[in-house]
Amino acid sequence: MRLRTPLTIPIIERIGFGAHLPLGGSGPRRGVESAPFPDAWEPLTAIPNWDGLRRVSTDAGEFESRVAAIVVRFTAQQGQPPLSSGELRQLTARLAQLMRERGLPTPIAAGASEGSDALTELECGQLVARVIEGMQQAWVAEMARQLVKACFYRELVVCRDSFREVTRAGACRRQELARARGRVSGSHCVDCPHWVGFPPQEHARYLAGEWRGDPAIFSAHRALFLPEDFRALRQWLRAAACAAHDGKDEGAAMTGG
Repeated sequence: MRLRTPLTIPIIERIGFGAHLPLGGSGPRRGVESAPFPDAWEPLTAIPNWDGLRRVSTDAGEFESRVAAIVVRFTAQQGQPPLSSGELRQLTARLAQLMRERGLPTPIAAGASEGSDALTELECGQLVARVIEGMQQAWVAEMARQLVKACFYRELVVCRDSFREVTRAGACRRQELARARGRVSGSHCVDCPHWVGFPPQEHARYLAGEWRGDPAIFSAHRALFLPEDFRALRQWLRAAACAAHDGKDEGAAMTGG
């Protein structure tokens, strides 16, 4: 049986993060991947803390606005014409509706290596079809697939290290500019724990230290390889999952369960 944390609309609407995350905390160092959630980064809010993340009040469009920022950026890096305002609203609203219906993966338990929820390729395809209904562009479908995985993949504690994996030819595919242009999350996986484990500047230093090619490429295209709009989404999702888990009794009362 797949376990999920139900996420009620009222809970979603009041969870979020500031658009610009402050620095601080202590992310994982090289070779130490087991503690992805640092101490709380100040100052986010004075409301209760989970695993280094904190809740802040937000309006109902917070999730959709974070997704929209990624969509706009990804569209530009693909060299595609912008989606119409109607298409953008539809895409973000549909993804938000899926989150309300499905709930977010249960926050990872202490001592576990990964969360208990799994998203099969069949399920992923079905969810993507709902998000892009009426949109025929292949690049939109690929973007939606990555966003669905970002929202519904189970959590990890240990990074897969794909961002620094080297082929026999000595190349790191995740650090290639052309490949990064096709990803909403740059060099890292959409579910990489580093998105939550590192504050931005420390994360940039870490990735630069693991760069396998010309460091000037990373410096010139940092926003592509390490997109901060995607970090904002991942941290919102983590906080929302924690809040839903914390408020499960309240959520049951709201839904009559």
